[in-house]
Amino acid sequence: MTARPNRVATSAPDVVDVLEALSVFRLEVLGEFRALRVLLERDNSSTSDQAPTALLQALATTLGEWDDLPFSAAEVVAHAVTDYELSQALTACRVRSVGELGALFRALRDRHLGELRLVRDGRSWRLART
Repeated sequence: MTARPNRVATSAPDVVDVLEALSVFRLEVLGEFRALRVLLERDNSSTSDQAPTALLQALATTLGEWDDLPFSAAEVVAHAVTDYELSQALTACRVRSVGELGALFRALRDRHLGELRLVRDGRSWRLART
């Protein structure tokens, strides 16, 4: 039986040094995430009702005198392509898809925002004046 030579990598960094560097990096990343969370919470709290209220106002403007007609989230998103005010209101609410708008509508259902309220009408939505 022959003895195996003991191979040691001389250029490899020390494991302890690598673990210390990873620990420092982890703490830096956690600090960045905490700072981002604080910014997001502050942003969400300051505009919590402003953007949805502007969205309902834009919908009322778009519907005009027919503001009691039912509409779907898909119709709103489709119409926003040609309606700048509605498009800006959706952007302010951070809505990028029909699904996100549907979720927002469900969250806003029956809440009084300004003089308007979003009401579920079967499978559609409609605006009600308060």
